[in-house]
Amino acid sequence: MIIKGNKVNLTPFRISDIKNKNYISWLNNKKLLKYSNQRFENNTPAKLKEFYLSTKSNKDFFYKILTKDKVFIGTIFCKIDKYHNTGNLGILIGNKNFSSNGFGFDAWVTSIKYLKKKLKVRKIYAGTLTCNKPMLKIFIKSQMKFEAKFKRQEVVNKKFYDFIIYSTFIK
Repeated sequence: MIIKGNKVNLTPFRISDIKNKNYISWLNNKKLLKYSNQRFENNTPAKLKEFYLSTKSNKDFFYKILTKDKVFIGTIFCKIDKYHNTGNLGILIGNKNFSSNGFGFDAWVTSIKYLKKKLKVRKIYAGTLTCNKPMLKIFIKSQMKFEAKFKRQEVVNKKFYDFIIYSTFIK
């Protein structure tokens, strides 16, 4: 199933996508993941397969982000809590040629619309560090609301940063 946005199309992530060299290199790129706790991981095909299988058994939302020209530029994932009908959304634009050009924002809002309308998720939330300005911009531009702050929660380059959470509800 393809979920169509204005600039991107979202297609289900498949187990065969783990073999994509770009995908594994993105997940092991410490500079790209400087604000993510994934920066502490060494991702292998076996670990990624285990993660993928867990998303399938939990019925989580895990999609590839493709340009309209079918270039694989990233992933978007929502861990769905079936008991509370909430979702924790996260995104990775791995292909640097497509960062800061609205592709991530389009994938974000397209996913939120789909999660609300088709999957009936009642609340979607996401968190990031205060130093992650591009992610904060997406939260605000997509009309998510500030919900919580964990002061001096994480360390990046020997400096403490607050971890903040934004959310949106079905209206």
